[in-house]
Order: sequence, then C-alpha cells, then structure tokens
Amino acid sequence: MSNIREKVKDILIKDFDINENTEIDDAVSFFSRNLAFDAKKLVYLVFCVERDFGIRFSDKDFDDNSFYNFGGFCDIISDHCDRRAEIC
Repeated sequence: MSNIREKVKDILIKDFDINENTEIDDAVSFFSRNLAFDAKKLVYLVFCVERDFGIRFSDKDFDDNSFYNFGGFCDIISDHCDRRAEIC
C-alpha cells in the first residue's frame, strides 16, 4: 500500500509541479491549500492514475467522499489493484 502512496506522490510531483517537500498526509484534500486542485486538475489526475496503474475508476468511486482526499484516493486505487490480483 505504501508503494501506491509513493507512486501517487510521484505523479503529483512530476505532473502537477507539487513541491516534493509539500506535506501530504492521508487526510489532505486535493482541494486544500497544500495541493490547490480544481476540477480540471482532478480530472487530469484521474487520467494519470488510470494510465499509470492500468485501472479504471467507476462512477461509484467518484461518489465516495474519500475519493477526494489523498488517503481515500490511494485506498480506492489499492482496491482496484486487489480486484485485478496484482500489486500496483
């Protein structure tokens, strides 16, 4: 699971110019001051994660409030990887 968190952090740093020293814990919202996402950035993050992890988010995932914070987002990715019986 920590591997998933590290990969998502790498995406944030590489594709979104988030400073690598930015505090990103499980509770941080993508819309918080630390990350300052808007809807467009979130859509692009979804695209990047689907591409890099080989998964597809469902409508159910977007309805889950935990999808919008770092920890919940990573947990949802982990669930998708577990269903595929692969380690992401």
